[in-house]
Amino acid sequence: MDDYCLLIFFNCLIEITGSFPFQILGPAGVTELNGGANSLLVYHDKANEELLISLNDNNDVLKEVKIFNALGELLNSTQVSSGSASFNTSGYSSGVYFISVLTASGKIINSKALVF
Repeated sequence: MDDYCLLIFFNCLIEITGSFPFQILGPAGVTELNGGANSLLVYHDKANEELLISLNDNNDVLKEVKIFNALGELLNSTQVSSGSASFNTSGYSSGVYFISVLTASGKIINSKALVF
């Protein structure tokens, strides 16, 4: 896999550098492909002020989802028992948020989301 530098311009410049596959869905979302059954779809729906998180594994479900801000402060921790979860982002400032997901099978998947 090659190294890429992804620059995102909204109200500020965000630079992400490293080896990672990604797929641009449109101006409001990025699919993060973390490798088959361990992948999450993280999508910020600005119109509805929601952060949507889906597990890409039909054999597993989300158990707990935690959202942290850039300072590492826990903003939300929710118990879930399905393949997806949504969170209201109306009180979130624009920026990068980190997501930690625990699945029912015990996998921990970390991801990030851009809220703007």
